[in-house]
Amino acid sequence: TSPLVPADYMCFIIASNGITLDGNSHSITGDGTPSWDKGVYAGAVEGVTVKNLGISNFNKAGIHFFNVQNSFIRNNVANSMNQKGIWVESGTNIQISGNTANGNDVIGIYVYLGTGNVITDNTANSNDVGMHFEGTDGNVITDNEVCYNSEGGGDFRCSTGFGSGSGNTFDTQFGCDDE
Repeated sequence: TSPLVPADYMCFIIASNGITLDGNSHSITGDGTPSWDKGVYAGAVEGVTVKNLGISNFNKAGIHFFNVQNSFIRNNVANSMNQKGIWVESGTNIQISGNTANGNDVIGIYVYLGTGNVITDNTANSNDVGMHFEGTDGNVITDNEVCYNSEGGGDFRCSTGFGSGSGNTFDTQFGCDDE
């Protein structure tokens, strides 16, 4: 029995610790409905990895980690979602690296209430907002390309908290301190 359980509104649900979902360069495509559908959802787990997966056309998010710790989101393409490409909510020590999150209607990469996360070598272009950090602290954000996003001040946005950033390429930023 696999701990990856498909549901009507999510393609994959990761509900056990220590799971690796390796897409091996394959893709999943949603139909954009219902309003809460997601490509990959992981909740209240640790030591999980989602990598090498193409994800498109889900409504809420391509990848959503909720209350996940000590885990990885690597080398995925999360493009053309109705809302968020990659969404980490209440995550601790998550490494988000080498991903592409372009052409999402709202946010490319969104980190909400996260601490100690490392966000590096990602591309988040042509979204409303490229990367948004809200209620976060102690994160390290380096060497990301965040350009051509349409909302004013929307390439690289930090509402509250942040951490440290360096080497990021962006057209505009709001509230972030990138050295």
